[in-house]
Amino acid sequence: MSSLKCPLCQELLLQDKQEAYCKNNHHFDRSKVGYFNLHISNKNNQGDNKAMIQSRDRFLNQGYYQFLVERCLQLLEPYNVSSLIDVGCGQGYYTQAISEGLSIEKTLGIDLSKEAIIKASKKSKKIQYVIASIAKCPVVDNEYEVLLNGFAPKFIDECLRLVKPNGYLLFIDVGTTHLMEMKQVLYSEVHPNQLEPIEHEKLVKIEEKQVQSKATVIQDDLKNLLAMTPYQYKTKQGSIENLLQLQKLDITFEFVLRLYQKKG
Repeated sequence: MSSLKCPLCQELLLQDKQEAYCKNNHHFDRSKVGYFNLHISNKNNQGDNKAMIQSRDRFLNQGYYQFLVERCLQLLEPYNVSSLIDVGCGQGYYTQAISEGLSIEKTLGIDLSKEAIIKASKKSKKIQYVIASIAKCPVVDNEYEVLLNGFAPKFIDECLRLVKPNGYLLFIDVGTTHLMEMKQVLYSEVHPNQLEPIEHEKLVKIEEKQVQSKATVIQDDLKNLLAMTPYQYKTKQGSIENLLQLQKLDITFEFVLRLYQKKG
């Protein structure tokens, strides 16, 4: 059964191979690669652009963050997950890895970037992807057992709405020393990353884990790594050139996994 709802009237969307439609006769075409565009806006090119998506895809495909995927799987494995929604799914790297790794029957990925959703949809035909704002997801209430939010803005009330009573929410954020060595090349003064607190009366923290790995990143991968971060646009060109001239750089990757349960 569909978990999507019409972005115009909020009624349930029924689906077939060609489209999704509601009882009020609003229709949304299914793309050739399977996604639906349920973002109602006149603006184009929202979310991450094609260049950023391509750089992120090339970097992730090198396996630098495989350790993070494995930790997510270890954290969720005891809960026998049968449905997952990934808000801010990007090109679906974590969505697909977790869905396949846990053999999840029903998975939905949502992102505002059309380029990201196209990339994700081409990689998996079993996962439904949707272009939409994660601030107001076109999804029915209390539908998914687990919600994943990896490096995306946290609209906590909206996240809670999507999760079943007693369901789980996994938030992935960068740790304090993430990319520290790269930042030291780019900036004369470096500050540790700050972790955004998560507090809500309906959230009970189950577990918090700090995971870290160090790797030697070669020149081509450094370029892709930089392009998938805000530093690409916030750094002087001279500093960027200094980084990209390096043949390799040992870099710390650090993340914080926070698992919560929604009060029933």
